[in-house]
Amino acid sequence: MRRHEGERKTFKRHIFGMVEICAAVSLAGMICCCEATARTNRMYCEGRETYRQVQRAAGMEMEPVPPYHKQPEHAGRPAADITGENLPQIPEQYLRRQNSAYTFWLYIPGTSINYPVVWHEDNRYYLDHKFDGEAGACGCLFADCRMEPITGPVTIVYGHNMRDGSMFAGLKNYTDEAYLEQHRTIYLFHGGTWTACTVKSCQIADETETAWPGDKAGGENG
Repeated sequence: MRRHEGERKTFKRHIFGMVEICAAVSLAGMICCCEATARTNRMYCEGRETYRQVQRAAGMEMEPVPPYHKQPEHAGRPAADITGENLPQIPEQYLRRQNSAYTFWLYIPGTSINYPVVWHEDNRYYLDHKFDGEAGACGCLFADCRMEPITGPVTIVYGHNMRDGSMFAGLKNYTDEAYLEQHRTIYLFHGGTWTACTVKSCQIADETETAWPGDKAGGENG
């Protein structure tokens, strides 16, 4: 009888020990998740602040635009009455002193897309470097290294689809016809002049497709 009681006590101790271990593991997991969330939020905040400073220096600081899905009635909000004539002159020489890779400014009224675009010899570099040269997951908008932007027949610009709606995240809204209709004009500032470009159509391509002239899907440049 005493032997059985001792076995039951030992069994209970094992159960309590397992519960304590599971609780400790769960707590450690929660702490790791909280730390990861905090790091992610800090990353987004740092990226937004970096580009706010660049926009301020360029005279392009605008009112924050809410994500499209949070706008009233989920309808395309008309862009402000903006033309190239009433947009500020971008201090290009100043921006090139800050980053010699600067090549032009990209702005779409009524959206959060309002950024400098760089051109670098390595397409991978600005995937994880901000305009100020510091490492950052938001990266920087950059033109394809294989052709000089603006002056060539094709200018391809890359940017991240950030979860906070920054960088090129807003481009996917163009699949909505109402949004497309209200945000057809894209402005580029290059060589001291604003140029208006009209969006004719939009589609989402998969990773096997390429916009590069002469490339075939899945080719060496695809």
